[in-house]
Amino acid sequence: MRFLSRTAAQWQGSAWCGNAVSKCDVVHFVGTGWDLVGFPLLQAAREQKKLATCWPAVHPRQWGDAPLDIDLYRKMDGVFVQSDYEGKHLREKGVSASVLVRCGCAAPDNYPGDADRFRKEHELGDRKVILFVGRKSNAKGYHALRNAVAELNHAGTPVTLVSIGRDLEPPYPSLPKEVDLDLGAAEDAVKHDALAACDVFALPSEAESFGIVYVEAWAYGKPVICGAAPASQELVNRHRGGISTDGSVGEVKKAIANILATPAEAETLGRSGLNAVCAEYTAERIFERHFEVWNRRVGEQTPLNRAVI
Repeated sequence: MRFLSRTAAQWQGSAWCGNAVSKCDVVHFVGTGWDLVGFPLLQAAREQKKLATCWPAVHPRQWGDAPLDIDLYRKMDGVFVQSDYEGKHLREKGVSASVLVRCGCAAPDNYPGDADRFRKEHELGDRKVILFVGRKSNAKGYHALRNAVAELNHAGTPVTLVSIGRDLEPPYPSLPKEVDLDLGAAEDAVKHDALAACDVFALPSEAESFGIVYVEAWAYGKPVICGAAPASQELVNRHRGGISTDGSVGEVKKAIANILATPAEAETLGRSGLNAVCAEYTAERIFERHFEVWNRRVGEQTPLNRAVI
């Protein structure tokens, strides 16, 4: 099956890929082996002696690491990974360490969020706000987070949960209406206002390839709480921008309570995250990282002077 899929893709896409590759110095493929177009692109790059790299955004043991995917990565001149955990996983699958490059994702270029507008519109006043952004599923930690918020309110720590994202696994643990603001699949402008207004961003998920939304929260100087996803724990712990948990109700509840009880520490965590965004996760820095790798692999001392496809 792997052979037939790879061979069919190379045959069907060879003409288009050959023409496209002739106009560039580097082929950079964002995708996996099962996207199939990576194979004819790689073949055209080899025939024309061009550099070929890819960015698969693997979710280890969930997506992007099937045998056909690994076949593609092993033939690439470079594979950009989003965490050391992802890189280690691909090495264990047979991808050479020499082609792996850790490079995170860029945060958006501007941050138009307005905290006052959001709090006034939703009559939040000065209430403590916990923000969740993501698919509302157990895997994203949504059910555990709702239970944690319920327990905090029951124990006398008043907090309001603001949720943004599409419904996936209802029913959800119940919360009193006055502390449960569900905005559904809101537009980006609403998300940015919510990020600006929240006190803590919490996404206690069990699986992430990186966790760009933590970086978005850091851009607003917010402390974050992550779950058991190894890539997210690596990100949060590396930059000391929040608290990593195992995703259980007890740990998420404790993390929220600790951050809210220590405003100075919360500010320190948020500032550490913001510093990380400025140093490593701007679009300019991510572009620089890619071009550093491409120039080194091509063997040039000056910037690439043609196109990257």
